[in-house]
Amino acid sequence: MAKNPDKRDNSARENGLNHGNDGSSTDQFTIRTAIPAIKDLTFAFLRDPGTPPYLKALCWAGAIGEIMVLSLSTILIGSSNPVLGFSLAVLGVSLLALIIWLVFSLVARGLLAVASHNSSPAPVRPDPIWTRLVPQIPIKEELLEQIHERLENIRSLAYETLERFNGKPHPIKRDYIRANIFLPDTSALATEGICELFIPKKCHVGMNPADDNDRDRCERERTVRFKPNQGAAGIAFMETKSEIGRVVKIASTQFVWSEKYSLTDTQKRAIHPELKWVISFPLTVNDRGRPRAMGVLNVDGLICELEENDLKILVGELTLSVAVISSLLGQNEKCRVSSYIESV
Repeated sequence: MAKNPDKRDNSARENGLNHGNDGSSTDQFTIRTAIPAIKDLTFAFLRDPGTPPYLKALCWAGAIGEIMVLSLSTILIGSSNPVLGFSLAVLGVSLLALIIWLVFSLVARGLLAVASHNSSPAPVRPDPIWTRLVPQIPIKEELLEQIHERLENIRSLAYETLERFNGKPHPIKRDYIRANIFLPDTSALATEGICELFIPKKCHVGMNPADDNDRDRCERERTVRFKPNQGAAGIAFMETKSEIGRVVKIASTQFVWSEKYSLTDTQKRAIHPELKWVISFPLTVNDRGRPRAMGVLNVDGLICELEENDLKILVGELTLSVAVISSLLGQNEKCRVSSYIESV
């Protein structure tokens, strides 16, 4: 009966000792890992050819001084002057702490300097000089169907509006009115830059060949591309406002497009030879708090010449229908295209 309490006491003491060992084991583990790390860092710092000689001398002097102070304090504590020995021991510990702090500080600075010297700095991209939120190409198939249907409606509305202007040299016919949409090409197939404007599939109405001989020309027109600020579409895209373009008569049967559109010879050959006017509407999206063009909707006319005032009336009649297509197109996934100027 008397042995049970002893066993419990012994067990308790053993458990207490074990708990104590568990707590101290963490401290010992920290010390065991810290001391080699300090030693390695110190030797690396002293052997580094990039370390200034005066810093090496300071470390060596501190280490030698530490050894001398601790040795002397041990001798004094064991002799007749323990007070002075303890004082020197405290001084030695303080000196050791100072050396450790100095080594850590200098080594850390040295490692940072080496890293910054050996590694190339991450390039800092400047602010874009131009940026725009645009639809991701290709457009969703279900959206293309809806957009194509509304393009037909816009074409019909334009024809009905222009019927009021009969009495011109050539009467308006529905076949003379066309509509199409130009979007920035963000696909991998962009030929001369990500911001070239092109006509995606199903984004045109009325642009059909007149006969078999007209198929090649029609294909060239449907695949023509404009850069921003090029053509009426490019201007409307950049300025986010409608652009009215009309051919300039230079002879009784000869018309040319204004130089403001910066059309290339290839583009001029691709455009329908009977095209007389075009209205380019920006298809807008809220881009960082302001409306910006993400594409352009064109309504244009063949054969019949129209006055600018007539075309301005047409702009007002079609604006709401264009806004509906902007809303549809805004449902498509988007991406951002930007232009930068970087020094080299």
